[in-house]
Amino acid sequence: MSGLQQQQPPQLSGNNITNWARKIVQYLSRTRSVLVQRTGDESAAEDGIVLFDRVLQAPVISIGGEFKEFTVEGGYKEGTWSPTGGSGVAISTVSEAKYVRIGSLVYATCFISASCADANRFIIDGLPYNASNYAPAFSYYPSTGSGYTSYGTSNPSLGTVVSNSNQMEFAFVSSPTFSNNSIMIYTHYMTSDA
Repeated sequence: MSGLQQQQPPQLSGNNITNWARKIVQYLSRTRSVLVQRTGDESAAEDGIVLFDRVLQAPVISIGGEFKEFTVEGGYKEGTWSPTGGSGVAISTVSEAKYVRIGSLVYATCFISASCADANRFIIDGLPYNASNYAPAFSYYPSTGSGYTSYGTSNPSLGTVVSNSNQMEFAFVSSPTFSNNSIMIYTHYMTSDA
């Protein structure tokens, strides 16, 4: 049995659409690379089969013998974004700056090399959508050299997505300035942007 056949999309239980959408984002992140590509006229043998439809450029799920596009208010989108440094931050390289949006839930990640001269905080601008409220943001600093975290190799540092902005902010724990460090950043937040 393949990895895709072993993984079923999460089912909606109760009325918590936000929690279900979060689980769908996680499921799609795990399975996108193994999703079978639907070319157009395949029929569904059973319910709950998820494919990526090349024509629609969207995931589809089998329901009642037919494949139907995932429809969530606000739709499904994925793409790239362009992280930029806030006050006192210089970003020298960016890779894999990607996002997935399902409805109003946005999940964003990136890998950067950055330097920071601000002794109080590390700011990243350019999230793909403005946040409707504050949300957690996480960064992993994979080096034990001088940097903005004292946690050591590959340990997280908690930050926040700033409400009504497209900005993330991380407070310093120790060694408040750093130069050309590799950092992985990820967050998930709600947006009211169209």
